[in-house]
Amino acid sequence: STAMVLVEELPVELLTPLEDVSVIEKETINLECEISKPNIKANWFKNGKEIKPSKQVVPKVEGTKHFLTIKESEMDDAGNYSIKLEDVSSKCKVTVKGNPNKFFLINT
Repeated sequence: STAMVLVEELPVELLTPLEDVSVIEKETINLECEISKPNIKANWFKNGKEIKPSKQVVPKVEGTKHFLTIKESEMDDAGNYSIKLEDVSSKCKVTVKGNPNKFFLINT
């Protein structure tokens, strides 16, 4: 006798969506989401434009978890961030507040 097994791949599901984040200028911004499958390619976006990794902006994957770390945040890091993974996406808002302890030396 012969048996035929059809294996249907389950779609990627979003387990933990991105959450809105508020930081003070120069603090690190950490964005994190989790999906149901490991090793899925992720694309990160800020205000609709794809983010290019740099020393300051570091995307990372650990199994099913996807992270975006923005070091030494600046005011212009604020905006709407999103991640796209196959058919799944998630978005959040990042707010960067001015540092109240920042002071300037003024020569008189």
